[in-house]
Order: sequence, then structure tokens, then C-alpha cells
Amino acid sequence: MKRIDIHVHLHMDDPLMDRHVEQAGEKGVTALLVHAVPNDICPPLGDNEHVLAAMRKHPGVVFGSMQIDLRRGAALCVETVRHWAGEGFKCVKMYPNLGFDPADPRHDPVWAEIEARGLLCLPHCGYIQISPIYPTMSLTSLTASPFHFERAARMFPGIHFIMAHFGGAATYLETLVLCQRLANFHADCTPGQGTWVWKCRLPGIEDMPFDHFLWGTDAGPEAIDGSAAFWDGTFDDLGVAAEDRQRFYYDNAAALLAVG
Repeated sequence: MKRIDIHVHLHMDDPLMDRHVEQAGEKGVTALLVHAVPNDICPPLGDNEHVLAAMRKHPGVVFGSMQIDLRRGAALCVETVRHWAGEGFKCVKMYPNLGFDPADPRHDPVWAEIEARGLLCLPHCGYIQISPIYPTMSLTSLTASPFHFERAARMFPGIHFIMAHFGGAATYLETLVLCQRLANFHADCTPGQGTWVWKCRLPGIEDMPFDHFLWGTDAGPEAIDGSAAFWDGTFDDLGVAAEDRQRFYYDNAAALLAVG
């Protein structure tokens, strides 16, 4: 079965993602959505410039997701979105754990630019690991839940929002509610919060249609086999049909990224 990994980062020991692309391709992964990160949180991972270089090396396989920080103000963020969208990026990655509230109306010009450029938005949701460089950095989970993106999703319906890590373990029900109510709301099922929800069979997941869920590893290509084994086993236990598995692994992401 073909797969698209909707949640990948660039590791600096593989700066152009040559190894990742080769090994993922051998395992049936035909496309990677690669999310840039702020270097003060995750210094071994690539920023927007690194992701652009990998995109240019592997066109049609590596798709870029720019990192923006809404604390920097609407004007600067609009320029950032405009610049990287012009370079071919498909998505916006953000970390509301840094302390900004995505529901604040001051950010509306940024959402308007994201919508106008036809970009996706995949924010980190739930708990975030402590920075190895700045262990006392101010981080919070309070603004990193799906309901904080509801206002933008309603007001800017042209943006498809993908909640990373199933929206966070503590707030997964917010993900379920919004995926049921809003056509432009989705969730990736990446570790650990995104898989923990399913591993524990938390209430509500068995009733959800699979047209809003996407597969991702949030890891290197060595994680693909283990991830596929986990999901295949979980779907066997839940009696998930073949067409829903196809949506989860490939079709949903292919539609969002507009790939064949």
C-alpha cells in the first residue's frame, strides 16, 4: 500500500533528506510533508532554509511546511508566509506552546494570507518536550489545543487545519468534535499522544469516519515499519475496512497536498 507521511522533520545528520527519501520510498512512502522548526526548541532539526534545500533536491517527494511564530506580529508573519509560499511551501507549522493564542483576532491578517496562498496549517498540539538548550523556556499546553484553532477554521474555511498528535492526549475530544463539525478540520495520528489515544481505545474514536485522519511518523524512515505494524494491528482489532485504511495512509493526505 502506498503511503504519505504527513508529519516529518529534517534531521541535520541527513541535511538534504537523501537517506530518508530513499529508505521511505523502499517502504512504499511516496511523499513527505516536512515541517521546519524553531532552532531554539529543536536544534538538531532543520529550519525553513534547510527544508527548502531538501525540496529542491527531491521535487514531488519532499513537500515543505514553513515554521512561523505568531508572537512576532502579524505584519512580519504575513511577509514570512508570502515569501515561503512563493518558494513552493505547502503548509504552515506553528508552536502555540510558545505562548501565543491562535484564536486572538490580531492574527487574522496572517490567517487571511495563509488562506489566500492555499496553504495547509499543521500546528503542534498538546504537550511539548522541554528544550534541551533552554530548559527553563516558557512553554505551555494551554494554548495548544484544537479549540484554539476553531475560530480561524470557521472564519477562514479555505485553510485545512491538521491537528498534530491527534490534537493532544488531554484534548483529543476537541479533535473529535471539530473533525465531525468542520469540513476543513483534520488530525494526524503521530506518536506519542496521537498513538496513545488509539492504543488506549479512548471513547469516541471507534465512531469516527476516517476521512479526517492521516498517517504520520514524526520520525525517521526507521520508524515506518513499526508504525505500519501498529496501525495495521489496531485496525484489525477495530475492524476498520480496507477503504478506510487507504484513506488514512494515502488518500486523505494526497487530496490535501494535491498529489496523484
